[in-house]
Amino acid sequence: MNNLDERNHRKWKFSLRHLLTLTALAALFIAVAIAYRKNESLNQSRAALLSLSSRLDVTDEDKLTHVALPKVANDFQTWDVHVPPGPALELRLGIGDVSEAGIPSQVERVGLPAGRHRVTLHSVVSPDSGNRFVVYVDAKQVIEKVPARDWLPGGWSSSSGLSWPQGPTTNEQTPLQLAGQRYTLRPDIGKNNYFNGSDDSLVTSPGYRVWIDQPDRSYEPASPFLGFEHHTTYHGIGLRDGLRYKMSTTAPYELTLTRPKSRGRDPVLRIIPEFIVDGKSVLSSQTPSFSSWQLRNDAVGKDALRWTKESSQTVYNAFLHATFKSDEDVKPVIELKWDADKPSEVGLRLAQTPANERITRLRLRIVGGTKHLWRKIDAGKQKLDSKKESDEKPADSSGMTISLDPVGEGDGDIQINWQTDQSLPLQVVQRNRVKPNPYSGVSLYQGLPLKFAARIPKSLAPSISVTRINQHPTLPDTPFPGGAVFGEIQMELKAEQDDWIWLQAQDLKITP
Repeated sequence: MNNLDERNHRKWKFSLRHLLTLTALAALFIAVAIAYRKNESLNQSRAALLSLSSRLDVTDEDKLTHVALPKVANDFQTWDVHVPPGPALELRLGIGDVSEAGIPSQVERVGLPAGRHRVTLHSVVSPDSGNRFVVYVDAKQVIEKVPARDWLPGGWSSSSGLSWPQGPTTNEQTPLQLAGQRYTLRPDIGKNNYFNGSDDSLVTSPGYRVWIDQPDRSYEPASPFLGFEHHTTYHGIGLRDGLRYKMSTTAPYELTLTRPKSRGRDPVLRIIPEFIVDGKSVLSSQTPSFSSWQLRNDAVGKDALRWTKESSQTVYNAFLHATFKSDEDVKPVIELKWDADKPSEVGLRLAQTPANERITRLRLRIVGGTKHLWRKIDAGKQKLDSKKESDEKPADSSGMTISLDPVGEGDGDIQINWQTDQSLPLQVVQRNRVKPNPYSGVSLYQGLPLKFAARIPKSLAPSISVTRINQHPTLPDTPFPGGAVFGEIQMELKAEQDDWIWLQAQDLKITP
């Protein structure tokens, strides 16, 4: 064998040995992976079996642990709890106004020493039987709370569980919640009517929480505002139980305000602004280069909205910056304002920034009358009824415009009020009409009926008009059922950066 063949033979023997080694290592790795997965599967099965058996499994004696036992009756909930050695903890029952972010202010408490305990909650919430909450520890009654009957006037239509509010991470022992429930009040709409409103877990409602906590820990009342943590996108920003700004996915140019407390997901106010410079519109819903409204902390617009939660702060502002797909000379900035002392209102104005200095007029179109059935308007001494205003039928669904001349008292603001002429939720009105249903195909607001208002400073010299239509815009040549409506309200104002326009929406009294 020559030298070249010998070198090739040695190289082949070296590569084969390594290949066998790699194969063995791969087989070992696969075996370990299979064993690991099997171990994980067995652990998961064990945890599931422990949960089904409701057996308390304490793997760490220094950790607060609990397990829920199967319910023996709808009104009873029971847990086995392990309290770690050390200072005694407290078992607490809180009843009152709650939300996904709120802790009840009225709390009953009892010491819970180290060791294993069985905790039982007996809860009765009924307009007929009354309301009663009793807590037992190791079969002994330790807490009893009997709220008044008017705690839930008229009873409740639905209930939902509550998780513990999110908060900053600390080294302290996190409270252990055993149960939490909030009740949605049943609206009085008559015995033969059914209302199916939506629910928002962040809205304040009567309810309770049962939890284990440190004796010296206390909680501040939940902030009346939203927009701090993870609620900006989905829940909107503004007042928890009032008006919230929520960006529209279907009409990004509109300023949309919701009011989940009225048990509807649809916007209660839709505002289409138009910005005018020397008689020429520089931005409207028809501007093709408009991209979006961006929420910012200030009028300069460098930082995304990040409200700081301060317990003493009662006013919060947000700034909407117009962004474009191309460069524009004028980039308007709108400022929104929420005040805890005005729970049903939101303020709106042009922000105090050089970006708005060239704007001379601001036009606001408040639309949505076809969904809310706006038929009554009160503008000072001028009162309008859309069904009585005119018998003339407009040629198309664009309607006719009626000018308003509201007069404020002295130097006070000018106020306009408008609402539907119905006293029941509009979904009930739509469903209970005689067949064939004249509202078939017409989408009405699904929450509780609302009344609206706008307060405008006289200094803005407002020019106000309303559009009356009797043909639904999406149903050509079809008269609007129940009579004409005011489809929208228009306000044209001086572009002042000092004065606020206050818009209001609140529940209308229901008459069954």
